[in-house]
Amino acid sequence: MVFPSPPLKAWCKNIQKLVDAPRRHKTAYADGFCQCELAPAILRAPPEGQAQLASALFWSFWIDLVMCHVAGPKFYGEFRKTYPLPRLHPHPGFGTACPAWVLREDQPYPVPSPELLLVDKQEFWGEIADWLDSVGSSDVKKKAIAAFEEDMERDCFKYLPRLF
Repeated sequence: MVFPSPPLKAWCKNIQKLVDAPRRHKTAYADGFCQCELAPAILRAPPEGQAQLASALFWSFWIDLVMCHVAGPKFYGEFRKTYPLPRLHPHPGFGTACPAWVLREDQPYPVPSPELLLVDKQEFWGEIADWLDSVGSSDVKKKAIAAFEEDMERDCFKYLPRLF
């Protein structure tokens, strides 16, 4: 298999276009979105694609966050070269926001179904897990899975279906 796959390569390229797009109250983040600008970005998609976009962003944010914490700086840099996934920044503040925030039911866009989340999990995490195995980093994959499982116990994830 080629890494990144053409669909994930296209996703990273296209989502960067959305990050870079001019919009009202755009923040200075060049690598993702502030929480305050995420809903307007999702609402730019056609209504029938908003839940899909929210799901894909959720997985992108969560995978990048976990990899940042478990991969180590050098390997995380390699991961970012291969998969430049967008980040979710808190508003206000520094660092990263909880990815589950994207899926809160009070968002103005349709929240993805558990079934859609699981399909997208396979597309995003399934490929990245395979990539980790292919580059001899199964240890990072195991650490990432443990981090995902640990995150599921956090308050900000408590209302989500079991994803790991």
